Amino acid sequence: MITEIPLPTIRRSINDYAPPVSRSALRKTGGSAILGKIQTALLGSIEPASTTAKINGVAANPPRWPDGTYSVQGAAAAIGVTAQTIFDYLAQGLVHGRQSTKGQPWQISLSSDQIDQLQRRLQRTRRSRKGAS
Repeated sequence: MITEIPLPTIRRSINDYAPPVSRSALRKTGGSAILGKIQTALLGSIEPASTTAKINGVAANPPRWPDGTYSVQGAAAAIGVTAQTIFDYLAQGLVHGRQSTKGQPWQISLSSDQIDQLQRRLQRTRRSRKGAS
């Protein structure tokens, strides 16, 4: 059996017993409606599901990881290019790497043969710094 409870009674009882709610709990629903006090009190504080820790905590990424893979900065230094070029190489498939999750540091697998091959590629494709005569 469903009983009708007057809205002012519900509001009063929720305001008296509702836990404090963070502003992040207010979410838009549908068009431009914002959750009211009743919905917010029922939802409580909304926390993220989980957070992932960075591989090496808060420290800067090392040139090489303990498993022998390179960081983006380490691969760039080994080949002689910028970090952005390494990201381009990852996108083009010229180097292979992995991230445990989005936002985590890259772990790039590079053999000495691959480094040599990419350095030779750079020598062929870099423009000459000589001026026109």
